[in-house]
Amino acid sequence: MASQISKTASSSSSSMSPTSISKDEYDVFLSFSREDIGKSFADDLYAALVKKGLHPFREAIGKPESKEAMSSESLMAIEKWKVFIVMFSKSYAQSRYNLDELVKIMECTQATRKVVVPVFYHVNPSDVRKQKRSYGEAFHHHDAKQEKEKIDNWRTALTEASKLKGYYHLDQDRLKQADIGDDNLVGIDSRLEELHSLIGIGFDDVRMLGVYGFGGIGVKDKNLNNVDEGINEIKKRLRQKKVLIIVDDVDHSSHLKYLVPDRDCLGKGSRIIITTRDKHLLCEYGVDAIYEVQELGSEESMLLFSLCAFKRRFPKKDMWNFQEK
Repeated sequence: MASQISKTASSSSSSMSPTSISKDEYDVFLSFSREDIGKSFADDLYAALVKKGLHPFREAIGKPESKEAMSSESLMAIEKWKVFIVMFSKSYAQSRYNLDELVKIMECTQATRKVVVPVFYHVNPSDVRKQKRSYGEAFHHHDAKQEKEKIDNWRTALTEASKLKGYYHLDQDRLKQADIGDDNLVGIDSRLEELHSLIGIGFDDVRMLGVYGFGGIGVKDKNLNNVDEGINEIKKRLRQKKVLIIVDDVDHSSHLKYLVPDRDCLGKGSRIIITTRDKHLLCEYGVDAIYEVQELGSEESMLLFSLCAFKRRFPKKDMWNFQEK
């Protein structure tokens, strides 16, 4: 729903430090194609943003009805926004104006602390990312008329924007948050974000992270055999080196005793990750942080079912209705 997107935009905007934006400027920039974004959807989103206390700009600056490129003045004006909501639809890439706009938006986010929230309106994120189907057809038309550098910039902007965590619109009444990785791994991005914060990449300490959960939800099964063989040699080779050690499917404290060297032996910035089904084992060993692998929620489960059973990244409308029953 539009309220979900507005909540994301509101939290992103409020988390930023104050800027020099004047009263005449806006918080949120909406980038979309007029041709196939339903008026009711755009109106609902606009109203939800206003309700959150944001100042959205619904129409692009001086945006023409034609599909001509943007003027340099319009491109420069984009820089004053804090949050960009880009609604990718089937006709979005047909417009050179939209593509120029997106390139500028992505440039702004790289140069300053600004946020892009993609919405995939009746399109698959992979079609946007890889320029397939309607996006491929649009570029087939553009390729014959535009310089290679401009085409490459458009493609890069689409690819980078489509990798961002966003939302997809399934029908007029339902909007779901997309959390499907590039390799069709459902729910992976949100979980990796939490893991990334616990691992503490960039710090010089030697950190040990425990990951636990029930079998079948992401904690792998593996047998550890002949753990005595070569242990001393392994520890010798790792001494004072910056390393990543992953000890998988630990079910006994002796595994850690044999396989995990003392922290003092390792170089600065080393990380040790231990996976297990036994939380008590991690507490007993004294890891620095513990992450519990969460089961998939109902919506994520439906996404996974659709991928495995029907090879579809997005379930059909009747599948959602069946789930609710």
